[in-house]
Amino acid sequence: MGRNKLEGSRRKAPLGQGKRVRQERKIRARTQKELQAQLGQLHVAKKQKLKQAGISADKSTGFAEALRVQTSSSQGNLASIAKFFWGGSRPEGEPDEELKLKRKSLGIKVRGSAAPAPVESFLDERLPSVFGKFFKGPRGSRMSRPTPIQMQVWPAALCGLDILGIAPTGSGKTLSYLLPAVPHIEGAAKRKDSLSPICLILLPTRELAAQVSDQFKGKGGLRQVCGIRAEAVYG
Repeated sequence: MGRNKLEGSRRKAPLGQGKRVRQERKIRARTQKELQAQLGQLHVAKKQKLKQAGISADKSTGFAEALRVQTSSSQGNLASIAKFFWGGSRPEGEPDEELKLKRKSLGIKVRGSAAPAPVESFLDERLPSVFGKFFKGPRGSRMSRPTPIQMQVWPAALCGLDILGIAPTGSGKTLSYLLPAVPHIEGAAKRKDSLSPICLILLPTRELAAQVSDQFKGKGGLRQVCGIRAEAVYG
């Protein structure tokens, strides 16, 4: 009676944690380690042979060499790309106290490189003409004033600065990067070799991709105002 009770009380190891499974796991790990060591030895031997033959031991020797030749031969034919479309002066140095107070009152924080002062009107003379066209159109005329992120991102992006903009949903982030992209697109479109898409916008969801594409379509959209075509591509 006691023996049967003892045997019944023994529990089996959970699935995947038994003694046999642990032994097989150790064997696989040891085998993998041996294979990695062998591959490492083969790689070292190959590098030594290439070095003796006077060939670069780069992992992508053939591709890197071909790319290097192609790049060096085509660099002379590339036209310079304009990146500065801001009507004001280039930002330099630390902001003065007046600019700091102005940004603080608008709820704007700027870190990193020097950036121009925020714009508070759609018709600011320092903005490219495309801004005036859009905000005088059927869609843009519904807006009365730029949002804080638009006020600061527009001049910074028009100066060609790299920007990481953070703002809550519904704060106008889409137009904050779409409108400054228009002068960059128009500037690149004047080049004779611009047969491929000029501007690429990467978004995390299909809904956001459709939202950005909608800014170009319809009455008063960027396609009608600026003549720029855009398509949303998603899976």
